[in-house]
This record gives sequence, C-alpha cells and structure tokens, in this order.
Amino acid sequence: MIRNFFKVALRNITRQKAFSAINIFGFAIGLAVCMIISFYVYDDLSYDRFHERSNDIYRLLTKDTSVEDLMYGITSGPLVAGMKEGVPEVLAATRVSNNGRDNIRRADIEQEEDAEQIHTFTLIADTDFFDVFDFKILAGNSETPLKDPNGIYLTPEKAEHVFGDDDPIGKPVDFMEIDGAYVAGIVEQPPTNSSVFYECIVPFRLDWNPIWWDSWRNVALTGYVLLSPDADLPSVKQKIIDYAADNGFAAIWQPQLQKLVNVHLDSGNLRFDTMNFGKGDRSKVISTGIIALFVLFIASINFINLSSARAAKRAKEVGMRKIIGSGRKDLILQFLGESLLITYFAMIIALAIFEISIPHLNEFMHQQTSIDLIRNPHIFLAILGAVTLVGLLAGFYPALIISGFKTLSVLKGSFHTSKSGKILRRILVVGQFTISISLISAVFIVKSQIDYLNNIDIGYNRENVVDLPFQNGEHLQAYQEKVRQLPGIES
Repeated sequence: MIRNFFKVALRNITRQKAFSAINIFGFAIGLAVCMIISFYVYDDLSYDRFHERSNDIYRLLTKDTSVEDLMYGITSGPLVAGMKEGVPEVLAATRVSNNGRDNIRRADIEQEEDAEQIHTFTLIADTDFFDVFDFKILAGNSETPLKDPNGIYLTPEKAEHVFGDDDPIGKPVDFMEIDGAYVAGIVEQPPTNSSVFYECIVPFRLDWNPIWWDSWRNVALTGYVLLSPDADLPSVKQKIIDYAADNGFAAIWQPQLQKLVNVHLDSGNLRFDTMNFGKGDRSKVISTGIIALFVLFIASINFINLSSARAAKRAKEVGMRKIIGSGRKDLILQFLGESLLITYFAMIIALAIFEISIPHLNEFMHQQTSIDLIRNPHIFLAILGAVTLVGLLAGFYPALIISGFKTLSVLKGSFHTSKSGKILRRILVVGQFTISISLISAVFIVKSQIDYLNNIDIGYNRENVVDLPFQNGEHLQAYQEKVRQLPGIES
C-alpha cells in the first residue's frame, strides 16, 4: 500500500515538472546553505571534544590581579610540574610550549649544504602529554614516550616529507641543535578541530630555558591538567591557588582553570594565548547559527506555501478520488507521500551541493575543515529529521483541509479555503519576507560599518603602532620608561 502511495506521488511529481522543479530546487538551495553554515558552526562547537575525557581536561591560566580583567593563557612551569603531588585530584599534568616553526632534515644520508630546509611546527612537551591527551602514538616508542631527551615524534605527513618512503623510526635528524636527535615515534596528526596543534613533539628540557621555565616568579608555559571524574571543581581551584601561594608564586598572580572544550571559543580576552590554534568567538558562532536557522525557516516557509497553493488546485482530483472510494486517511497519506518525496529529493540535491561546496569554501577561508557523515550518523539523522518535519508540515496542512471538503462542492467548484488558512499563509509570507529583508539589511549595515572603519582618519598611522605584550606587571612602569627613551618612539 505504501509502495502504491509513493508510485502515485512520483507520477504526480513528474506530471507537474515546472512546479516540482521550483519546489525541489528552491528548498534544496535553502537547505544546502543552512547545512553549510551549520557545518562550520558544528565544527567550532566540537573543538577538542574528540578526547575521551575532554570534560576532565583543563588549561591553567594566570590572572593578573594588578590589572583589571587581565588574564594570561600561560602559567608557571614548577606549578604544573608539582600539581600531581600538590593536588590529589590531578591525575596528570603536562607542560607544553609552542616553539613555532623549526627546520628539520634527515642526518642518516649525505645532503647538499643548500638542500631544501623542511619546516615543522614544534611543540615542546613533558612526559604526561600523552596521559592528558588522547593523541595516539602510531609507531615507535609508545611505552615511555618523551622520556628520552633526544627522541622526537613526527606526524605521518611530516615523517613522509622528511624521509619519503623510508622507515623513519630510529633514524637520526638534524633538529633544534639537539645532539643525537632521532625519530622515536610517529604520532597521529591532530584533527582540524583541535586547539592543540603540532607536526613534531619534542621532549621537555629545563636546560633550554631555566630562567623562564623553572621559576615560580615567571609565567611562560602552557599547562594542562587531567582531573579525576569526581573532582569538585571549586575545591580543586582553591587547592591550586593555595599550592601556588605556598610555593612562592608571585602575589599579583592567581592560577585559574579553563575547561579544554571552552578554550577555542572562550579565550578572546586572554593575553599570551600561544596554544590556542584557530581561536574562535562564541558570540559569532551563536549569531551564525541563528542565521542558519533563519535560512532554513525561509526555505521551509516558501516550500510549505508553494505546496499549499498547489494543493488547492487539486481539489477536483480529490473529489474524484473520494467518488471512487478513497477515504480521508488515504488522501492525507497521499499528500504526505508526495510532500516527503519532494523534500527527500531536495535533501539529496542539498547534500550534493554541500559536498561540492565545502572544499572550495575551505580553500577560500584558508581552512581544512571536513566532516564524514558516515562516521557521524547523528548529523545525518538531524538533517533527515529536519527535512522530514518540513515535509510533514508541508503535506499535512493542505491534506487535512482539502480532504475535508464535501465532494459535491469540490466537483461543482463552489468550495473556498477557510479564512484562517488564508490568514496563516499571509502570516507565513510576511514572516518570510521580514526575515529576508532583515538579513539583507544586516549585510549592508555591516559592510558600511567595515568600510567606514577602514577609511576613517583615526589621527595616527596604524602601520607605525607596535603591540608589545608584557607579562610582569611588577616592572611595567620601569619598562615603559625605558621604551620611551628609545630613538623613534613618540609615545
């Protein structure tokens, strides 16, 4: 029976080619735009959630109490190192430093002096790094990672870049002036939605920078801690503050905790946020998500209105079906079947547009965001659910109204749609145009504001202004006086 409904529905769709094409492609384009926007919103919201215990991982921040609302994304090295002993709820703690880009080359074969230098983005991390995070070691030493000060870890892509098809494990490299440096292992590439990024991980060594890395009086490293699942967060925060104070942490500084899953979107006010790659903004993500919902709403209303208008013209067909024995339930199912079939066709086209558009948008926005609907079935189910809901709404309302008309009135052409139905359609149309005009107006307003800010005379040359971050509030005044004495400094 259901098969028969869909056969008849498909026949009606193909018979009304122009209407079907407008309805299908109109809804498909709106749905595709909504999916593309939602895709980037979802990517921002999913940052760092791939770690199995992401909700128990925290980043250590430093609040500068000498300046209002000043927070650093770095902390003291000894504070992180002593955390497991000083705070029982801390299961693992790792010190991490962003070393930027370094040159690396293989040392097991002779190379020309002017051979191409291969750049790698390097993190310096201590032995708890793989206890805090879920990054997998794919090959090499996975038993005691980062314990050998000479053993480095490369991502598969970087290892292939350096060694080609040769096995890199155990091979010597010229890297960061480390005597006897060699490849100890291959570590998986961080996902694109990770705030922690690397191409190479090097064991932590205090002798590289003891003044900054091994001093309670300086903050120069990023610290991450893994807390026990039953840890009481306010209590842990206070224990960390007390532990820092007891060990000589500068009086103007106060340790703070930031949940790892909040690092990407909630770090806009942080200074020295050196370990937050691809920093986002929660308010912008929320605004973008609302726009996606508005686009879906406009496309859905347009689809429902077109379906309702077309259904009213099929009243005589409904009357004939009633004469030959079709019941109201049969008619409702018929309209629902046609509506759902159209929306599913639109969904297939929207998915095709989505898959084609994402690589080009990534290139345009200099991103590497990707999504696999097979590995993320909940996303596909959400899309399917939204499409099904629109299809049911678009088919159910006209089916319910038209199937209730008296057969004789329909055949005579003397039926009229209800006043409430007309009012509802008008409300939907007005709402659709209101949102459309609002979004278009917002685009022009934002563009005009950006143009104004880019062209306004602010009284100085932006190119001659330099931002010098300063992380020790105790000596800020003296530092300012020294800088003012430099030649070429006006203010």
